[in-house]
Amino acid sequence: MRSVTTLAPAPTSSPTSSPTSSPSMSPVIHAAADDNNSAIVAQGLGKTFRTFDRRLGFLGSVQDIFSRRYRELKAVQDVSLTIPRGQIIGYIGPNGAGKSTTIKMLTGILRPTTGTVRVVRV
Repeated sequence: MRSVTTLAPAPTSSPTSSPTSSPSMSPVIHAAADDNNSAIVAQGLGKTFRTFDRRLGFLGSVQDIFSRRYRELKAVQDVSLTIPRGQIIGYIGPNGAGKSTTIKMLTGILRPTTGTVRVVRV
């Protein structure tokens, strides 16, 4: 019997949530495979990273200790694909297009911020 690994979006943390609150999204789910011939199905994949925005100079460094500024970097937006079993594919694009981030989400190294990934294990 084949099984399917499904990755749900990572739980989002808000400033009002407590560290002991449980995440609202489910972890990786293993289920029986569908009858279709797809090995990998990704729908609406997206990944957003939250990065620290540093201020310049000594005074800026002191200000950063007490009030941090963040910005969101969208690495991948709305990627959907279906890869049939046994298919060999190439994934090309310019530098910074999100190729490595997408591959990491497909392999389970990173959890997508939006969308779902389903991978059939043999």
